[in-house]
Amino acid sequence: MKKISLFAIALGGILSVKGQQTITGTSPIGYSVNISVATAATASTAPITSTGAGVTWNCSNLQTAMPIGNLYISSPSGQPFANDYPSANRNMNVSLSGTTAINEFYIVHTDSLVKLGGHVSGLPYEIYNNPQLDMKFPFSYGNTVVDTYSKTSYLSNGNVSSTQNGSLTLSYVGYGTLTLPVGTFTNVAMLKKVRTNSIGPTTTAYSWVTYPGGELLMDYDNNGSVKLNYVSSISTSLNEISDVTNEILLFPSITDKTVYINKNTGNWKIFVYDITMRNIAYYEEVDHFDMIGPKGIYYVELINKDTGVRIPKKIILQ
Repeated sequence: MKKISLFAIALGGILSVKGQQTITGTSPIGYSVNISVATAATASTAPITSTGAGVTWNCSNLQTAMPIGNLYISSPSGQPFANDYPSANRNMNVSLSGTTAINEFYIVHTDSLVKLGGHVSGLPYEIYNNPQLDMKFPFSYGNTVVDTYSKTSYLSNGNVSSTQNGSLTLSYVGYGTLTLPVGTFTNVAMLKKVRTNSIGPTTTAYSWVTYPGGELLMDYDNNGSVKLNYVSSISTSLNEISDVTNEILLFPSITDKTVYINKNTGNWKIFVYDITMRNIAYYEEVDHFDMIGPKGIYYVELINKDTGVRIPKKIILQ
């Protein structure tokens, strides 16, 4: 893995609260949420200058300009174009009106999320020769990380459209409460990305994610025109994962070996992933299973065989 430069900005008071606002991961496999693209008029009101500790970002005025889409995080296996990114262990798929508009591929490392490239409808597709940093973890308020990237863009016929390189500076610039039309979210981090490019202008983007989970709530960029995307539904992993969790679907969340399934909640297919999102086990029609591998964090995706409902869970093996 390439070397990334990380340093903390020395601001008064950071050390006393730093651990409480730390991002420790990214959206897990199985994360699914509806997203909306804001109208230009409401996107221009995004509070990108409101940084610091304990901020309140009120974006309840946002209005939708396009049909609501769906963002889904999955394993790359079986996804279109997965063969272009053989080392990927994470896929992000965005669909509009049931048609895939964005299909991006990533690697989740133990300390970061990096982008390998993707296919966007109507645009040249990209393959990163030097992957681009998307998230660093653990990542705390006041931290900044600098990374480099290089990529090749291809036309639909496979011919090279361009080669590009540059740097990305990711900074954790604020935390607080975010209000969207769908509801209010506490424990929200604001991130700033400054990206240079060898053939294009330097761009600045902002995103708001949950901490510690790193789940995306809203992002903003102004690459020639203002664009703002925001969640317009409550993801299962943001909203206590529905009523079946309250019936103790999968337990315990911290174990030294065995995990149990409450079969009264339905018939489930169970996929187990390690911290790098590599699928290490699969079960179905069982009421328990034993965790395998070294101590640490694992992710479990449960898929209901009757309804298709997907539920992500985190298991700690100690």
